[in-house]
Amino acid sequence: MIHGSRNNLAPEIRKVLEQEQERRNTKPKPAPSAEAPTVPPEEVHPAISATAKAMRKAKPGADEVIAASGHGCRGIEVGTGSVERTIPVLDSIARALDARGLKVEPIGNCMRVALPPDSLTFSLIERIERRNHVPTMEEQAKEEQLRKKQERNARLGIWSFNRERAYPEFDFVRTGALCIQIADQYVRGLRRSWGDASRALFFCIEIAR
Repeated sequence: MIHGSRNNLAPEIRKVLEQEQERRNTKPKPAPSAEAPTVPPEEVHPAISATAKAMRKAKPGADEVIAASGHGCRGIEVGTGSVERTIPVLDSIARALDARGLKVEPIGNCMRVALPPDSLTFSLIERIERRNHVPTMEEQAKEEQLRKKQERNARLGIWSFNRERAYPEFDFVRTGALCIQIADQYVRGLRRSWGDASRALFFCIEIAR
């Protein structure tokens, strides 16, 4: 059982938390790689091979997004530029779990690792930022036309509650930053998401064991 406060955790779990925190503080951080590593198709871990194959074969949609869902896949949805970064992360997760005697399996649009009677459901997502939309000159001209039309309708007594716009107020931009998120609702009061290169998910699994 995971409680919301570290003070409520069992002494042995608090000790593991403290040891891991000390290890992470003293371990030197590796220099960032200039290029993301790639995993050849024949070397991809079997647990995520179907996902990797689907991602590499999928055609991007109008929003330049690649999705890998369906039977045997892990419900991954990332921008086209993040495909070859996502596959090594999934491969590393599968191999790290293997080393601990655990298996990752698909469940809906997430992944699950189980050590009966307990299990943990998580997903790998790409962070999305909301940014103010910068209209083009064409969009500004169309917006002006719509404004004049609405003013004309108002003078004629034609009213509409539908405020049509020529462009959206915000853009939702994929950042390329990958993030592991724990989906289980019972994990309350503790950290639930980690960015690229974090080992915290595997640390949580070690605690569970």
